[in-house]
Amino acid sequence: MTGRFRLAGVLRLRRLEEDQARLRVVEARARLARTSERADELAHGLEASPERVDGTAALAAVAASRAAASALFAALEAEARLRSRDVDDAGAELRRARAAASGLEKLEERHDAAALHAEGRAEQTWLDEVATTGWRTTGRTTGP
Repeated sequence: MTGRFRLAGVLRLRRLEEDQARLRVVEARARLARTSERADELAHGLEASPERVDGTAALAAVAASRAAASALFAALEAEARLRSRDVDDAGAELRRARAAASGLEKLEERHDAAALHAEGRAEQTWLDEVATTGWRTTGRTTGP
């Protein structure tokens, strides 16, 4: 069992896949945050628009801008739902990648433990051999 873990290359690949999945989660969250920021900016812009207007032309302009803002809000809301779904999908992908890497990591831990045990057993065998050989050559049976 001593030696290199034979699935080390596969484990490296799984860890890379996990890192890429983690990056996709971060990117998806950033896109969702940008969409939310755009919606907030639009809301602040609407709050800054005048509540009272004088004249029909100004009233028509305000009505048109509010209608456009309403349509933009609907589009941003749909985009936010899509971005939220992307975050969920990326999170699920990260969990799958983590599970795949975790199984291999457990195998690597078992391999390392078995290799350490084999080394200890070999060392103990060597020590036993040295002790037995030393006693045979000197003829001692007890103490120095």
